[in-house]
Amino acid sequence: MIKTDPGKAGTLPMTDYCIHPDIVRAYDIRGDVGETLSDDDAYYLGRAFSTRLSQAGGQRIAIAHDNRPTSPGLTKALIAGVRESGIHVDFLELQPSPLLYYACHSLPVDGGIVVTASHNPKHMNGFKFLQGVKPFCGADLKDMAASVRFGSFSAGAGYLTKRDVVESYLSELLATGAGNGNLRVAWDCGNGATGPIVRSLTKRMTGRHDVLNDDIDDHSRAPLDPSQPDCLSTVRRHVLQHDLDIGIAFDADGDRIGVVGSAGEILSADQLLGLFAEDVLRSLPGSAIVADVKCSQGLFDAIGRQGGVPDISPTGRPLIQARMEQTGSPLGGEMSGHIFFADQWYGFDDALYAAMRLLALFAQDPEIIQRAEQRFAKFVGTPEIRMPCQDNLKTPIVANVKQRLFREGQPFLDVDGIRVTTRDGWWLLRASNTEPALVWRCEAATSKGLSGLKQIVQNYISNAALSCLHG
Repeated sequence: MIKTDPGKAGTLPMTDYCIHPDIVRAYDIRGDVGETLSDDDAYYLGRAFSTRLSQAGGQRIAIAHDNRPTSPGLTKALIAGVRESGIHVDFLELQPSPLLYYACHSLPVDGGIVVTASHNPKHMNGFKFLQGVKPFCGADLKDMAASVRFGSFSAGAGYLTKRDVVESYLSELLATGAGNGNLRVAWDCGNGATGPIVRSLTKRMTGRHDVLNDDIDDHSRAPLDPSQPDCLSTVRRHVLQHDLDIGIAFDADGDRIGVVGSAGEILSADQLLGLFAEDVLRSLPGSAIVADVKCSQGLFDAIGRQGGVPDISPTGRPLIQARMEQTGSPLGGEMSGHIFFADQWYGFDDALYAAMRLLALFAQDPEIIQRAEQRFAKFVGTPEIRMPCQDNLKTPIVANVKQRLFREGQPFLDVDGIRVTTRDGWWLLRASNTEPALVWRCEAATSKGLSGLKQIVQNYISNAALSCLHG
């Protein structure tokens, strides 16, 4: 690495060092460690981001990391880059992403970085950035990564202080009142970063709490993705075997939630969002409820019936948060399991807080999950399907399908990708912003209609892929 004397202010000459363009995604940075992502990248990104903060008058930053084996090394290099740019570090050590977001609200810092690749495979890792309390992403992120090559970094001697905001965070979670009931709950931490927090939290709650897969040193499992039903099999089996009331699962960095009912039924994220919307709209009638384009029509219908304003947003945590801020929405979410509470919380996606709000509701009404299922009963749909696709092909394929629909005269919603409504239901196709994949989903009133929609979207994808590959 190129280093500066931390005691001297100034700038570096052009480094001629380039961040691999494939790892700079719409919302964060993610790559294959040892292939497209290295400790040097972490160092230079720390320098470049800290320079941005310094230019905006920032002086301090909070940093945390998840429990991937590569996270400590990347974090060490990242902190070195931050400090050598004159920014002071409040180091939270190993924590879920929501705790880093919470620290940015509760500590006098000017931004934050968490080292994580969320649900992506173990060989991957990356960084999520916050400037102030807002996601630093999109064009700003691309410009910042590109600026590494020019080496115009601020320089100084930032110090490092270890911080612990866990007690404050737990106190606020318990203020929901969810810890005082007699519920029987299974918590699946997926051997991710939530394990220690969940253990501490459940020890302060009454009732029965079975904490599963909380060993953060066990890397034998693939990262848990709660939007995929197969990933909920462990918590579902435990709920059924032990006659528990509810099961809750978290992804690797704790910002996404999955829920299983007492009979083993899986509550999708849009069903969960509908349940929360019903509660929030009782006290805040007429509010906009933001949901991403992948969510069920049943959710948008339910929000309207409950006196809310359904607001369809592009997928992506920064986009949901921005839309909530624009509309003054107290609640938002997306099909992948991100739930954002601005009602009595801070507006960021926090699966642990969502779990506590759910348990508080469940304690008041044990039938709430069944009612949430019934509200969506007239629809049958696929889960969010992720089809592996090269990064350089996924966006052209979606564009090709859009062009074909336009030529055919078929109306579609292009808030994010393509959402097409037919007499049988609707289907969606979009390019993932976090991994090399196409994402698609269908929903219909009947199983026959669903089969037809699935065939339609698969045909469009196949034809577009051939067209893109062969010009």
